[in-house]
Amino acid sequence: MKCWSDTRITRTTIDGQARTRRCASRIRTLLCSAFIAGCSTLPPSVEMPADLTASVNLYGAEVAALRELRVIEPVPAGIQSESELRASMQSLLIEEWSSDDDAVEAAYKVFGLIPKQMDLKQYLIEFYTGQVAGYYDPKRGSFFIKSDDASPSGDADDDSNEDGDRQFVIAHEFAHALQDQHFDLDAIDERFKGEADRATAVQALTEGDAMLAGLDHLVWRMGLPLSSVSPIGRIATRLVGLSAASGVGASDDPQAEQLRTAPEVISTNLTFPYVEGMAFASALRSELGQAGLDAAFRDPPDSTEQILYPERYLDRRDRPVQIELAPPPAGWGSSRPQTLGMLDLRVLLRTFASGDSAAEGWDGDRFALWEIDGAEPLLAWVTVWDSIAQARRFERAYTRALQKKRGDDRFAVVRQDDVVSVIEGAEPSDALFWATGLLESRITRDPRDKPPLSALARIARWPASYAQLDRALEVSALGGRLTRLRLHDGGYSFSLVNGLALLLERTPDRSAASTALGLLWTSSDRLHAYRAATIPGLLSFQRRGSGEDARFELHLGQTLILPSVIRWRSEPDATRVSLFGIIATAFGPEIPRGERVKLFFGWLPLPI
Repeated sequence: MKCWSDTRITRTTIDGQARTRRCASRIRTLLCSAFIAGCSTLPPSVEMPADLTASVNLYGAEVAALRELRVIEPVPAGIQSESELRASMQSLLIEEWSSDDDAVEAAYKVFGLIPKQMDLKQYLIEFYTGQVAGYYDPKRGSFFIKSDDASPSGDADDDSNEDGDRQFVIAHEFAHALQDQHFDLDAIDERFKGEADRATAVQALTEGDAMLAGLDHLVWRMGLPLSSVSPIGRIATRLVGLSAASGVGASDDPQAEQLRTAPEVISTNLTFPYVEGMAFASALRSELGQAGLDAAFRDPPDSTEQILYPERYLDRRDRPVQIELAPPPAGWGSSRPQTLGMLDLRVLLRTFASGDSAAEGWDGDRFALWEIDGAEPLLAWVTVWDSIAQARRFERAYTRALQKKRGDDRFAVVRQDDVVSVIEGAEPSDALFWATGLLESRITRDPRDKPPLSALARIARWPASYAQLDRALEVSALGGRLTRLRLHDGGYSFSLVNGLALLLERTPDRSAASTALGLLWTSSDRLHAYRAATIPGLLSFQRRGSGEDARFELHLGQTLILPSVIRWRSEPDATRVSLFGIIATAFGPEIPRGERVKLFFGWLPLPI
């Protein structure tokens, strides 16, 4: 839940027997199918070590190189059994819980986001400890992963799945260690402690960055000629995130059942930092490179709205308004005000309204519980919107939602221009009076924010537009559908017919070009040390690494069914050439007799 998203316990890798396993297998399927014409058969440069310390040192060095963050000091790691992991998670949650959390729990019960009878603190302890495969502890600068024998089913998995799981978890948690060494995660947490919605947004940044690092490391070890932010890589990464989110809870294991039965606000906040956070991090990196992600840690996103809509962070920074709630009536006390945010507002509307579309246009909110002896607490809530029309839409939608939720008239929803106030739990006359008084709350807009474009202005700019954005200069035609040119600090991007006819991209880390519906493409990535290109059915090649470690592979006349007419593969220790797969030769100082010439797809070695 949002209020508890700034605790260290949530900086984990999700398990779902295991979510990492499901994710890893889908990554392999999606990426290989997307690059079937250019999928490499080059093996990983180093075998996966079984020892944890060796794995952490090896994978950590690789992740650091891909993420462009040097390892400042060694990162200790350990393995915990499921019971030990649960004990650690419970200790962390109890340590982080505060009276503010109790107040938010009470408010969320009034909102109807969690059941009134739920003991949220105990529920979260059970819930999070059941969904964890590993966690990073900033206080100790170390991380722990769950031991192999702690799987809920007790069944042994095949070695390749287990290797993929552990590799991904180690890479993910090591990325958190790099974040901590360079950006001080505890200081970031402390800076936004008690600001629930922003803490969730910051968590999405840290988890999204770590997810990309884990995926990039996995792809790099698979030898594929792409990164998670290459044009097709972005599509595949998004599909992986969405399929993983929809797949969570789809199996029959205990973790899946736990997710199926959890209140939507809890399950949504569990998956949000990983799925939407990964999309947000991908948007930053695909345009600004790794330096763009580094800058985001120094200037974190302001709200979950910016995570859901990365352009509201990148192009025109849409900061939520600051709201100082009007004081409660005489004799009443107030809990510490909090922000619901766009993420949980969407859940609230999905739960009690006909959908979450009325959340569009959210520009900030603040709520608190008003309490007095001998009476049920009241919920006081003020929301601010980008336009009067959007405020009016929310007013109507939430009035209907309250009628459905409560079944009585003990509430009031009042609007004045773009501000909507709500009182819930009071007699109708008192609720109306107090809700009207809430409109006197002080609302401060950030002077750096530009007002959103009106619907008429958006229509007028659709045929052709020129815009100086926060981080880019953009020129587009037909709303970008026909053509779009973006010039930014890291390079440029140009698309024609939504990128289907032509797409050109350059950032500090990579360059890419594609045409003919993306079938003809070339791409290079400095961090992944590859260059690749393909013309379906005619040619595909890739080069990985440099110097003595360089590997080169060329296919001529490659099809989906028949083997390549000519396949040339050059590695540090050997060069291999095959013709129609019928005859294959290998030459190099380490190639023994009987392996130098093979006939009929390798079935008949010749003693040459």
